[in-house]
Amino acid sequence: MYEEEVRRILKMVEEGKLSPEEGARLIDALGVEKHPTRKGKYIRIYIHSEEGDEVNIKIPLKLVKVATKLVPKKFAKMKLNEGQVIDLSELLSGLEDEVGDYIDIKSEDGDIVKISVE
Repeated sequence: MYEEEVRRILKMVEEGKLSPEEGARLIDALGVEKHPTRKGKYIRIYIHSEEGDEVNIKIPLKLVKVATKLVPKKFAKMKLNEGQVIDLSELLSGLEDEVGDYIDIKSEDGDIVKISVE
């Protein structure tokens, strides 16, 4: 619906019925994101080592959410070296909000670790 309305406004600008400024104001007034984010459905974990080992896992995010509910709370929190605590359930709850790469590491040895949401 949003895209159709934007096309109509742009057509009116092209035909000279609206100025570019008026068209921009109308598009802004639609109140919808110009580039809506896609929701993630899967988490992909990819690991490649120079020794030839390769891991490529695709897990449905719904399964990950269910699994986090089964993990006892005392194990769902990880402590980092600096004393910072990461809550696994909080970390995973935000993953479906936006598709993209979350971790992309390449070591000097050529090892690769990627975690992304698709």
